[in-house]
Amino acid sequence: MEYGILDNRTQGKVIDKLKEDLKSGTKVSIISAYFTIFAYQELRKELNKIDSLRLLFSMPTFVENKKDINREFKLSGSYESGLAGDRYEMKLKNELKQSEIAKECAEWIRKKVEVRAYDEEHALPQKMYIMEQNDGEDSYIFGSSDFTSSGLGVVSSNKSEMNTYMKDTISTQAMLDLFNKAWTDNEKVKDVKKALLIFHEVLT
Repeated sequence: MEYGILDNRTQGKVIDKLKEDLKSGTKVSIISAYFTIFAYQELRKELNKIDSLRLLFSMPTFVENKKDINREFKLSGSYESGLAGDRYEMKLKNELKQSEIAKECAEWIRKKVEVRAYDEEHALPQKMYIMEQNDGEDSYIFGSSDFTSSGLGVVSSNKSEMNTYMKDTISTQAMLDLFNKAWTDNEKVKDVKKALLIFHEVLT
């Protein structure tokens, strides 16, 4: 068993634990308000090794008027716009080729990712990363960090992050049960993979 606090400053960074635990065959489940291409870029090597990923947006991303999926996506919603990079990633936008990253990320999503969004009036408050291993102990990160470069601790921000890291299969199973409960709630959660891929086409 391993336990720790990740604040992306003095007590450890989210990205370091993800790099340790994203391995060949790993099944990943994530709850996050955002999933930026720049965060993908930082973990592309590890993410291309994993078996599969379930991404649950904690905000009503690509969902319009609560229950209706936005059929003809436009880059206008605040949640959707944030997927192209948060304000702390502005420097990365200038340094990296956004179009190339978006194309690569889209291909990876097609192959390995399921995407759903929570479409209720109140967003899910927690952020969560769960890693189920073929061999070795499962692990999770639970707390405040979204899947952005600043949330991973790659770029600095003035946002205070506080996350708990636990490597323990029994404890991780309890977190996985919570994730599965949200993931399978068809009254509140909608499939938005197609809309996310259209978004990446807009970026290219």
